Amino acid sequence: MGPKWTVQPYPRTWADIDLPALAHNLGVVKRRINDPKVAVALVTKADAYGHGLVSISRYALRNGADWVAVATVQEGIALRDAGIDAPVMALSPILDIEAEQAVFYELDVSTENIETAVAMDAAASAVGKPARLHLKVDTGLHRFGCTTSEAVELACRIKKLPNIRVVGIAQHFADSSKDADFTRLQIDRWQTLLEQFSERGISFEIVQAANSAGTIKYPEIRGNLVRVGIIGYGIDPFNLLDGEARPVLSWTSRVT
Repeated sequence: MGPKWTVQPYPRTWADIDLPALAHNLGVVKRRINDPKVAVALVTKADAYGHGLVSISRYALRNGADWVAVATVQEGIALRDAGIDAPVMALSPILDIEAEQAVFYELDVSTENIETAVAMDAAASAVGKPARLHLKVDTGLHRFGCTTSEAVELACRIKKLPNIRVVGIAQHFADSSKDADFTRLQIDRWQTLLEQFSERGISFEIVQAANSAGTIKYPEIRGNLVRVGIIGYGIDPFNLLDGEARPVLSWTSRVT
């Protein structure tokens, strides 16, 4: 007989994912929010930052998250194919050729222009389902979003499309962890815009503005949906959770 040994599936380097730590972090965040009217979306883009898209999303939705937020339509499809039927939003701009898939798989999509909305409207007509859009507004990050000056008229144009539901409005902070002055400027721009919408009689089912730091540090900006990213995974370099964050991922290598 040959030698006997224990087979090690990861003999050199591996990552351990602590799912109960994810539940703990989400619990801490929800206790800080302390408002049942505010839903929590865990950001699981980029394979849940390497933690595993499907497993993290499924566990999060069972342990504190109400939504998951991915980057692309393809990531959203992967969740639907895995049997996840909770609300899923794609945060990044989509291509027109992805519109039918987004509608068919019932993904919420962000848009900053009429062209994407028109593509989604046509896709919704073809698929036979309404398209769900969130108007993305740029208040200062300058990454993705229409300007605050064009947001109201753009929303009005999109709302005229027969197969579109403009369910939400969103913005993103540039640096809510450290730059309080610029964050306050963004908050002022955001609140002024919401007042303009109100004056026009336009309301949104979902109002979302806060990332991880925004959620904890600026309660007045939470709206009714917050997007929790790094603190959900226990990465808390600015001590937002006062030492309560637990890292979800640990990475181990054997010394040679």
